[in-house]
Amino acid sequence: MASADTGKAPAPAAATTRNAEGVQTIKVSAARSVFFFVDLATKYLKDEPQIELSGLGYAITTVVTIGEILKNQGIAEIKKVQTTMASKERRAQKPKIEITLQRSANFEEVRAKKQAMADEKKKIQEEVAAAQMKLQEEWKNAVAAK
Repeated sequence: MASADTGKAPAPAAATTRNAEGVQTIKVSAARSVFFFVDLATKYLKDEPQIELSGLGYAITTVVTIGEILKNQGIAEIKKVQTTMASKERRAQKPKIEITLQRSANFEEVRAKKQAMADEKKKIQEEVAAAQMKLQEEWKNAVAAK
């Protein structure tokens, strides 16, 4: 089924599970953008003190990128990185990475700043849209007056 906006099939929802220790695991794939997973991980870290990012094959670089973004933004600390070879029945083995992230000590402060910036961006976009509408109306009136 194609999306009405893009003509592309909608991306599947992210797969999440709990590992043996009960930690929320986000299975990263190439079907979604890096920032989708950054936002998802941030949402889980709001409620969970620790999460795990997991990826196979080509998704490994995406998992590392997500972990680094969250670390650099001050949202999470990287606690553990583990690599293995994963295999499914009758298929070749694939490299797998699991990165355990812990909520940073200043998580709430960073999240509040990000939310304030997002709110400010939305306000600016609304003001720009209103100014554009006003200019279009003035242009129409100027053309009609001629």
